[in-house]
Amino acid sequence: MTQPDPFHDPLSRAFGSAELAGIVQFCNQASRADVCAAVVRLVAQLRDDEVTLPGFPPRRACPGHPGQCQPDFHAALASLESELTQTQASLARLSAAVASLRARTPDWQGGASPDELAAGLEHWLHRQPGHAIQQPPQARNAPYAAADLAVLLPARLATGKPFSLLCLSLDHFASLRLRHGAALAERLLSQLGQRLLAHAPHDQVAHLGQDEFAILSEHIDDSAGHAARRVLQRVGIELKIDGERFALSASVGVSQFPADGEDAETLLLRARQATAAARRAGGTTWARYHAEHTPAQQAREALENDLRLALGRPDEMHLHYQPIINFRTGQVVCMESLARWQHPRLGMVSPERFIPIAEESSLIVALGHRLLDTALAQWQSWRQAGLPVAPVSVNLSGRQLCKPDLADDVAALLHRHQMPPAMLQLEITETALAQAGTAPISRTLDALKALGVSIALDDFGCGYANLQQLYRFRPEQIKIDRSFISKIGLDPHSEVIVAALLSLSQNFGVGVVAEGVETLEQANWLWRHGCDVLQGFLFSRPLPATEMAAYLRDLPQSRAMCPLGERAPM
Repeated sequence: MTQPDPFHDPLSRAFGSAELAGIVQFCNQASRADVCAAVVRLVAQLRDDEVTLPGFPPRRACPGHPGQCQPDFHAALASLESELTQTQASLARLSAAVASLRARTPDWQGGASPDELAAGLEHWLHRQPGHAIQQPPQARNAPYAAADLAVLLPARLATGKPFSLLCLSLDHFASLRLRHGAALAERLLSQLGQRLLAHAPHDQVAHLGQDEFAILSEHIDDSAGHAARRVLQRVGIELKIDGERFALSASVGVSQFPADGEDAETLLLRARQATAAARRAGGTTWARYHAEHTPAQQAREALENDLRLALGRPDEMHLHYQPIINFRTGQVVCMESLARWQHPRLGMVSPERFIPIAEESSLIVALGHRLLDTALAQWQSWRQAGLPVAPVSVNLSGRQLCKPDLADDVAALLHRHQMPPAMLQLEITETALAQAGTAPISRTLDALKALGVSIALDDFGCGYANLQQLYRFRPEQIKIDRSFISKIGLDPHSEVIVAALLSLSQNFGVGVVAEGVETLEQANWLWRHGCDVLQGFLFSRPLPATEMAAYLRDLPQSRAMCPLGERAPM
């Protein structure tokens, strides 16, 4: 009985069965080694750029000979092959060749994804006599690329033999990358990849991008645990670059075929879920996937994995902006930036859902840096458009506050976007202040203030901070928590607390913002008790950047909203 060819279906959906015959015939006319080299490089570039593999429009027939179907397409394909195999083209030249090929078939309407089609092509090339796609694992001096895992995993599965998939995620590597720069981080990853290969020549190691590696190992059951511990030991050995030593640690998750899954996608997801469990245990350890994970745990781990991917996709993670209003003049005095995640499958994911996940993992530092960069770039865009811009406010996490070089990162971003430091306010919650510890955060806040950046203490009144901290850190502003503001007019005790906080701030010489103002009654009460600066749905919901631009454009027509009555005596 003939074994089904797993690459045939995706190719048929992309090109149609007639066109498929033409492509196979074309490949058969070239040497095996040349075609293998060409397709492997093309596949890698297609995955890296996430472009669509061009091909024949399904409605056009091809009787099976390349000379009789779309000669322009075949000429472009031949040119691309020549570029790859004869000149050992760089990625830039390859990209140009791919663009040329796509331009010749602008009406392509294929139905297969680039990854699926690429995996099929590579599988077909592996089956041809004399193929030379990859060197044997023991001959490699660098890990496979992420794209290769789409071939390596199915090839392992096709053997039917049990194996383990180890997923390695470096602990706190995003912080190291921000502190020392991307170039040094890539050198560290390259050295680590070579070390993983050198100590396990029979394993297949792939660098999945960022701080993540995958290892295909023949070890199973208890031996897989020993393999995971050996991986942790290799990671823990210091790396040396330009005379400086770096100590890394990692979390490792293990899934096994066939016990934990019978397809590549499931095995990788479950290895990553086990990695997340190891990270929650404190890192520098390993964990085996356990099927008894509750659906809630599995959903959370899947969301963490999606969040990791979203950090590299500019169309998913973005900011909305909520104006902070001077109730007396009606003008915007600041704009708080708020993270939003447009998930491709789940839609808009609430910050209350993904920020805690980022906080518990190593992702919050990288996320915070990206959002700060985005906010500063947007402020500069509004300024260049001639809009009456106000300072922008960005939230900081406790993990960011613990970074000893946070002020240097902020200074670099201010310089890059040519933004005056006085136009940036950094918000710190009382919780983050309590978790970070007094000594390190004190130095960080002093350095930020020396730059000219203002500090706001968010969620004030919740009970985490004390008067000594307020006196020591001297923020320029405190933001009274919405839980107190929402009860104005309903709970006399909350009104007493808010009045006391307003009096306290006045005695300390600190500005005040009332958060969560939703009714005119709340706004009038606050104004009568000496609070002019308000934030909440009474004035505006958080707005996307384009809508915030329109809001700023309409400012000259704004009028004061406060009543004409007298303020209450303080």
